[in-house]
Amino acid sequence: MSFVGIWVILWMFGGRAAKRRITLPRMPLIDYSPSPDAARRRSYLKRYTIGLIFLIFMLSFLLFAFGDRLPDQYTGLLEDSSALVFGLIGLGVVVLLGLAGWATGAPRLLVYAGLGILGGIAAVWFGVNSPLILTALGVVILAVGIALLIRFLQDYSMPQR
Repeated sequence: MSFVGIWVILWMFGGRAAKRRITLPRMPLIDYSPSPDAARRRSYLKRYTIGLIFLIFMLSFLLFAFGDRLPDQYTGLLEDSSALVFGLIGLGVVVLLGLAGWATGAPRLLVYAGLGILGGIAAVWFGVNSPLILTALGVVILAVGIALLIRFLQDYSMPQR
């Protein structure tokens, strides 16, 4: 656990050096013109995000405040309340990833949301360990990020000096 701080410090300095050497010199080569409906999508994203946060907060509050008054067939859900809260948070993250993918036009975020849903299904139905699912999702996201970085470097190669 104590090595986490070392990785954070290394990442901060290494990330800054990589940004200065890889990303910043290529910034003038990229066309940043937004799509015609980008503003509309962002406004929808803000509204849906606020609504989703409010919905998750209200569901969590109602389960906390009135969970003892539920009918008997639903009380089994509340026996492990931490799993229920993490499930609600996970569902919120998946929906936010989907909304962000739709609003920004980044299809990889939609894929990440789909993988999150599949990971949740695997955890519930097949009894797969949650840290294993999160690690697998992290490996997939890291592989996609590396592939995007390689494509970025190929598409926006620096002219020879």
